[in-house]
Amino acid sequence: MDVSTIISYVNSKTDEISIKKAQRDNLLEQNDYLSKKISDLEEEITLNQAASLLIKTASRKARAHAINTCENIVTACLRDVFMNDMKFIIREFEDRKTPQIEFYLTDENGDESNLTLPTESRGGGVVDIVALGLRIAINQLLYGENNFGPLVFDEPAKYVSIDYIGNVGLFLKKFSKDFDRQIIMVTHDAYLSNIGDSIFTVEKNSMVSEIINDINSDKNTLIIDN
Repeated sequence: MDVSTIISYVNSKTDEISIKKAQRDNLLEQNDYLSKKISDLEEEITLNQAASLLIKTASRKARAHAINTCENIVTACLRDVFMNDMKFIIREFEDRKTPQIEFYLTDENGDESNLTLPTESRGGGVVDIVALGLRIAINQLLYGENNFGPLVFDEPAKYVSIDYIGNVGLFLKKFSKDFDRQIIMVTHDAYLSNIGDSIFTVEKNSMVSEIINDINSDKNTLIIDN
């Protein structure tokens, strides 16, 4: 085999590798796009479930009270975490004589003249905090004065940036103290782990989950906050 044949062969294989790399990069890009779409849809489903529950469990008069309570609690949650004047607003309307509600956010200054949907114009971290506030508010509404049981959260702030994750922990700590509610939370986040009064690490060995008390671990952590 002469040199020119070898060079030709190498060039053809180089071109083939380049094509395969381009195809790989395209597939990776599609995967990232689809993963983002799945995350967005999961966030939207969470908010829609909260809206549906709010409508189904309350009459018109009770809904007005529920909406006001949800607005106040979620707004407090947003402001404590993001340290601005953002407001959470619920708009009620009828579609084919069926009551419906939509969730909106103001800008960081609390201006209500330009409302946006949480799922359309904000990062996932804001949607996480809205969902967290709604869960707390609806739980308070459903059980009222008899609301003594623990609140259970599974990765409640997975999309919140490192700049604000500490504020999430402080908010949960404050809520737990003010309302005398125990909070049980599963999280991989070291910042949230540090707020717990009792911290347990769950470690899987040979398909068996073992629970150990290890405050410095960064594995799956169950936080019990009194």
